[in-house]
Amino acid sequence: MSISPPPFSPPRSATNEEDNNDNVHDDDDDDDEYIDSARTLISSFDLYKNAIDRLRSSVSCQSIEQQQNSLEHFKPLSTRTNAWLYMRIHDDLFSILLDYLLIENLSIQSTVLSIFANIACEQASHEQIFETNLIDIVCRKVVDTSQIDITNRCFRLLGNICTVEDAARKMIEADLTRSMGNVLRVCTDAACLHSTIRCSRKLSTYAFCRDRMLDSMCLLSICKQLFAEKVALRKEAMKAVLEWDIDSSDRSRSQLREGEIFRFLITTMEGKSDKEYRHIAFRLLNNLLRYSDMRTEFGLRNGLDFLLNMIHNHQYQSTYEHLKCIGLFCVCCQETQNRRLIKDDMNKLEIFFNYLEKYQYRSNFLDLLLTAIGQFIYDEQSLIIFVKQMQFIERMCDLLESVVMIKYENNEKRSLGDDEQDSIRRKRQKTKHTTDTQQQQQQQQQRIPVTIEFNESLFTEFVENTHLDDERHTLSSSSGQIASTNTNIEIRRRTEALIFILLSKLSYETTDKTLRRFLYNRRLVSLLLRYIYLCDEPNPRAIRIIYRLTKTLDCTEYLIDLGLPYLIELNFYSNIYIHDYNYTINNDDQYLLNILLNDNRAFFQRLSWTNEENRLKTIEYTLIKNIENHINTPYAINEIVRRLNDTNLDDKFYIMLTSVATLKEHHLISILFEQSLGYNYLSDQSNDERACFWAFRTLVRRCASATNRTYINE
Repeated sequence: MSISPPPFSPPRSATNEEDNNDNVHDDDDDDDEYIDSARTLISSFDLYKNAIDRLRSSVSCQSIEQQQNSLEHFKPLSTRTNAWLYMRIHDDLFSILLDYLLIENLSIQSTVLSIFANIACEQASHEQIFETNLIDIVCRKVVDTSQIDITNRCFRLLGNICTVEDAARKMIEADLTRSMGNVLRVCTDAACLHSTIRCSRKLSTYAFCRDRMLDSMCLLSICKQLFAEKVALRKEAMKAVLEWDIDSSDRSRSQLREGEIFRFLITTMEGKSDKEYRHIAFRLLNNLLRYSDMRTEFGLRNGLDFLLNMIHNHQYQSTYEHLKCIGLFCVCCQETQNRRLIKDDMNKLEIFFNYLEKYQYRSNFLDLLLTAIGQFIYDEQSLIIFVKQMQFIERMCDLLESVVMIKYENNEKRSLGDDEQDSIRRKRQKTKHTTDTQQQQQQQQQRIPVTIEFNESLFTEFVENTHLDDERHTLSSSSGQIASTNTNIEIRRRTEALIFILLSKLSYETTDKTLRRFLYNRRLVSLLLRYIYLCDEPNPRAIRIIYRLTKTLDCTEYLIDLGLPYLIELNFYSNIYIHDYNYTINNDDQYLLNILLNDNRAFFQRLSWTNEENRLKTIEYTLIKNIENHINTPYAINEIVRRLNDTNLDDKFYIMLTSVATLKEHHLISILFEQSLGYNYLSDQSNDERACFWAFRTLVRRCASATNRTYINE
């Protein structure tokens, strides 16, 4: 007996080898079966034909048992791989099955619905299903929720069909969502609930379905099933909520909040659930926290405490989960209510600063932490905590050194010889003023690089869409230029931009003086100057910060103690011993500097200086002039005298470094020899030979150019 090929199968090849392979393949797929006898072989085509003929002959008989047997014989065939290939040539198959479905027998109806559900698993069958009234019949049957088995199989069938929009519209027109809502509210059978939730998952992909489902409170009822005993049911409910587009309607988020979605997630993620379960929970929480109202609700539901515990107790988590908890904690800072809760708990506030050190080689993670810190910068109380209790300035200095400066230092090393590198290394060692060596070593050991990728879209959007400052660095419309985002220096170098934005907020005149004074830090100023020197396209904020420090009137006493003229020379010039002080400011250089200090174009344009060295000289000239304007006032002079004569003040050296470079001649004579013994104090300093040399060289240079010759004699 010849073996018939499957319907619509491609023709076999003529070679014997390929024929053998096809025969093996056919055997493996069980396309041929032995019927009644080991000697009787029948093709799959005939097998399906015989089963359908049996259905056809039994549908009109009066024996329920015979009808049931025919259906049970055909049912396993409907689950086979490629079953639709054999069934689709029988045009009357669906009409036969629909006749069975109309029989008033629950067992028969249940079997027919199962067969239809199996057939509907093959998407190719949907076109013929739509040509029948099957969807209308099934939607009418689910109205009666008392028959749990029928309801279960109806929703299983509908869930397989509703992947096509036309089918979904038919279901909505038949008011399926009302029945779905009733089942989700009152049904207690886990299998039926699972099928119903699965069907709701498929329907929720269409906006017109979501609106009707919200009217029937389906989403709220699905949330109630998150607390079910069956793990499989909870997972299905989680997937349904995860796939629901909650962005399109506030009603969606309202039902989620009413369904206590956050209480479920907190309970679930704290427990030692399986990996898939936790992964779905993390994704769901990630989606929910994209929305402002959900972030606020999360904070009110003790979500911040939950994240804090997850961050601290991370021994049972993967590194990815641990970082994600920190990321979600950062994202929650966007809401005022959450910031208030974090600010009131030092343990929460410390999270941002603790992890600045541990992950500072991961720029995208750093950006996340810095953006979160930036959410607090317009709250003065938070700024006070940052600066006075969290060592904010020192943390920013650490980041500048280990993240920003290191790449520019490496670039410089590649362009310098060994002798020049040794000179620069010695100079850098002398500019470290406030950090203990042992403490630096401990911090260095804590800096552990993270090797996994951490580019979640939620966190990327949080960083990129957050504007932290009043200096909106966009080109003005009057310029007539359209700026591409990739030309903005703060987008190209986001990490250093965030550091400078945070420091800039402290430098504004509107910031309280008690906070601004912390910026007069020699280590910080040295790093900013060094950055300006090394970077051929520096962020304009670095220059603006130092400029504000020299322009602010109410912080003169801190400016005096900074020794800024010496720090400028030390960081701007490779050899201060041979530095030429002759420089005349020109209008072109001043124009470019004004752009750096005041114009938004500085963020988009790489300014072209006639001579690159002129850039540093122009900046130096402007800063020194600002210092001279402040220091040659009665208040500043009296303050210098008072400090030099104060026996309780030990470090007076940097006061003298500022004085010898910027005081006018008659004031300088008074400081050196009359009102105080500044000269003696200066000459007694031997702990910093370079600084002493610079001070006396500056003093001699000023004496040589003095108009009063007695000044030279003294």
